[in-house]
Amino acid sequence: MHVDKIDCFEDGRVMSQICKLGSSPIAVQWFCGESTDPSSDSVAGTYRVKPRRRALLRLEAEDGEFDELLDRIHTATDPNRFAGLPEHWFWVDEFEMPKKTSWVHENAQRVFDRYQEIKASGKKPSLNAMAREFGKSRPTISRALDIATEVKSGEKPEHRREPKSVKGNPELEAQITEMHDTGSLNSEIANALGLGRSTVTNALDRLYLERGIPRPDGRKTRHD
Repeated sequence: MHVDKIDCFEDGRVMSQICKLGSSPIAVQWFCGESTDPSSDSVAGTYRVKPRRRALLRLEAEDGEFDELLDRIHTATDPNRFAGLPEHWFWVDEFEMPKKTSWVHENAQRVFDRYQEIKASGKKPSLNAMAREFGKSRPTISRALDIATEVKSGEKPEHRREPKSVKGNPELEAQITEMHDTGSLNSEIANALGLGRSTVTNALDRLYLERGIPRPDGRKTRHD
């Protein structure tokens, strides 16, 4: 009875506009004409999208109450029932949906400070030890340090590689083939070309599929 409209925004904000006279339809009709100034603000009845009429609810009533309740339901489901009311009969509540963030983003600075603390003590920081201390995996601790470094310097750490697309890249495919055929290990090819080992393995899978023979093991045992 009191809700005039609810606006939802892409940034997570929600604005709910409430009418103070909502429980009294007669008062709404009475005060709709209280403003005689055509330039005065009237916030009700102005929508960014066409409002939908709410579905009528199933009604059960005692004898003599049915018509009265039906009239209240029609009023409550009319999206334009507050049209013409001046602004001071409304209030707006604004809510904001909290943005979900990952553990690494929330704790990046804490991990970085701990890393610097260990380093200042003269010990070499161990990511494995820090992972056990924070109850996380080593890659999670490494990513948290990267994020803290990026925030401070504005640049990505040098050890982080930009992803490269190999499939459909004849030049990279040819380099992988040449290094593989000369006896380089998959890990050596990956390090030399700045790729992930799985990316090299997938490229060799395609290569040997074209050759029509099984792909040999890319580990050191292949050369033994």
